[in-house]
Amino acid sequence: MGFALRAPAQRPIARVGAIFLLLLFTTLLLHADAPGWGTSGAGGLCGEDQRGWHPPVVADCPTGHEHGDPPPAWLAASGHTVDFLGPFNTSPTENRAKHAAMKGFAARLHGVDLYVRLHTASNVLDRAARYHSYEVWARDPAGGISHWQGWADSGDPVADRIPQRLPHPKYRPLVRVVDQASYDLGYRCETWYFVTAPWSWDLRWTICGSTTLYYPDENGTPEQAAWRPAPDLTLGTDRRLEAAWVATPLLASETRYTPPVGRFYATQFGELVTGPDDPRCAARTVRQGVAYPTVCLPQQIAPTMIEVAAPGNTAEHDYRAPGLTLPN
Repeated sequence: MGFALRAPAQRPIARVGAIFLLLLFTTLLLHADAPGWGTSGAGGLCGEDQRGWHPPVVADCPTGHEHGDPPPAWLAASGHTVDFLGPFNTSPTENRAKHAAMKGFAARLHGVDLYVRLHTASNVLDRAARYHSYEVWARDPAGGISHWQGWADSGDPVADRIPQRLPHPKYRPLVRVVDQASYDLGYRCETWYFVTAPWSWDLRWTICGSTTLYYPDENGTPEQAAWRPAPDLTLGTDRRLEAAWVATPLLASETRYTPPVGRFYATQFGELVTGPDDPRCAARTVRQGVAYPTVCLPQQIAPTMIEVAAPGNTAEHDYRAPGLTLPN
């Protein structure tokens, strides 16, 4: 990929008070441990079922948002379905409160057909969350079907939101955001540098133009009335995906990693487990001081899956549609 360094294991953060408040906000709002995961989602503005992909206009009624590319026919033919609600969600609110951020992206890279379902939008609600659910399906040149899923790490919602006008930090995960000063210099795109599991994908997701401007301490006022829409009122319909799946290390100090083959299970953070009944699946996992319920998710990597790497691992689509509004 164009930039593929993982974040150091430990980095000091000076604003301890801000981090504490952010963790509290994240725990209470974005990662609520509530029952009923995946039980709601029907009944959108136009009566559309919000539990999965739908077009931006339903029965001549604009829904106000779009979900990118629909799932391709080859994916359905393989027996897989694309859902927006399920055990993979980072919380019950991920689709209920932030449904518009569920995006699909279809591409063919290095002879591999890809479909990526990623939860990301260029607004305060998404920038305030460290983790975002993702799924990647692949059909390799031999016809093998693979499926990866989990939580993609976008970095600390305070320390790792770096304005585009500043030098590029030499680590990831992070988000290069567009603040007012960056906008005034001509920057229009927000780029998310995700980290997933070592056996999964490296994903870089660019949104042009960014729907809202970033500003310090925006996490404290997540209400849409406090957002700062981009002056050109763009709605983030131009999106670019850079995706890599390789067995080579990202850092010279890392040993070469051989991904698992076949069907296996892993936690949402990528830790391999023996299956859905593994004791780890009933425990909690602590990340950045927050104890998350551990979710064990099925994965599948076909033995015929080939590496996808730069160059030639980027695709870009424009999803303009009638009636789009914030948040899209």
